[in-house]
Amino acid sequence: MAINFPNNPAVNDTFTAGGTNFTFTGVKWESGAVVELSSDATPTLGGDLNAGAKNINNVGVITATGFSGPLTGNVTGNATGLTGDPSIQVTNATVLGNLDVQGTTTTIDAAVTAVDSLAVDGSITALGNIGIGTDNPGYKLHVTGGAIDLNSSSTAFGDGVRVGKNIIGYSGQKLTISSQSNGIYLEGTSNSVIDLTSSGISFGNSSSGEIKFYPNTWTINNNPTITGSLNFASNIGIGTDNPFSLLSLHQSGGGFEINANSGSNNARLLSYDRSANAYREMTLQALSYGFETSGVEKLRITSGGDVSIADGNLVVASGHGIDFSATPNASGMTSEVLDHYEEGTFTPIASAGYTSPTYDIQTGYYTRTGNLLYVTGVLRLTGGTATGSGVQIGGMPFTSANPIGSGSVMVSVSGATNTASNQFIYGAISSNTTTIDLYHQTTTAIMTVAGSNLGNSVIIRFSGTWRV
Repeated sequence: MAINFPNNPAVNDTFTAGGTNFTFTGVKWESGAVVELSSDATPTLGGDLNAGAKNINNVGVITATGFSGPLTGNVTGNATGLTGDPSIQVTNATVLGNLDVQGTTTTIDAAVTAVDSLAVDGSITALGNIGIGTDNPGYKLHVTGGAIDLNSSSTAFGDGVRVGKNIIGYSGQKLTISSQSNGIYLEGTSNSVIDLTSSGISFGNSSSGEIKFYPNTWTINNNPTITGSLNFASNIGIGTDNPFSLLSLHQSGGGFEINANSGSNNARLLSYDRSANAYREMTLQALSYGFETSGVEKLRITSGGDVSIADGNLVVASGHGIDFSATPNASGMTSEVLDHYEEGTFTPIASAGYTSPTYDIQTGYYTRTGNLLYVTGVLRLTGGTATGSGVQIGGMPFTSANPIGSGSVMVSVSGATNTASNQFIYGAISSNTTTIDLYHQTTTAIMTVAGSNLGNSVIIRFSGTWRV
């Protein structure tokens, strides 16, 4: 059966005969044909190429000054001159030049493998990952090989992220995460800086003052001003991560601790090596030292080594004293510690030579320095019975030493009833006793002085020194 095709057809005109669709290719009618513009290797079409509602399928490359309407397929070269409100669907695009998107790109199904620069006047929505500097992004935004700069300044700063002024809400602030400092750098107004690096963290800067916290040291430079206070809820450790006291400092072989209240409102400084569980020597270094209690200086150690007690006494515990071992000593030295000093009064009595004696004067004074005792006193008897036994003056404040060595006692008597008072009288003290025995010298012998020699109305004065 013959088919009568229309006369003077246009390219892409269609005609149906016997249920078969034919398309005019510009040369002939074909069923299911792909329209060819020309059989030339590089066909050229002057004017506009308008397929109407039809599709243009092309195996080669279409080069045009401008496009209008939807563009689907692979695009190689510069896709410029798009007008109207086109919908661009890209299966796989290689953009060697610049991609300037004035509208909104809603879907990118595959990766844009190479873009020299991307200028977006609207917004970009990506269902997958976006890679900058990499064609294999592993994150929603993956940047390698360079920096992200959200800053009005063009100053170079290395790899990382820099957020410039007015970006985060405060004029003049800047956040930099850069490989130059290997950390985070936050700069605000008036040279205020927080710099977090692999070495540590610092606040401020070297010109206006800074505080640095590093793993091994804390550094404070140029007197930074702290207008508030630093409050620590727990103990602070330097050189230790397990501080036992309010402030604990530790170095190898030693430690120093401060407690504001170690019990019963008692502050304490402690030189103690916790790792060795041992106390350590503490050395204080200064030109001089002043010690105060309740705000008043009580003791001072001068630069010349003198110790001055402004108020109070030097109190030595019993059994201890002042050690003079630095001074030269004799060959028979037994001790160089002055362990006792005392002075006071005592009440002397006639402990022998009288029965029921009475007195109107009983006065005694003593001074003890170390193991040497000095006494002086007076007795005046007013009654009692004088006996023939030897007179003893008792009531000495300390027991004499054993052996006592030589103890001398000077005695004077007035008001005696017989001639014995006119003879030389002296006193002697024996070992392990608190009494003085009275003796007198006759023409032939040394004899005790009996109470009957003195009578019961007599004054006895004495003074002496002996070992205790």
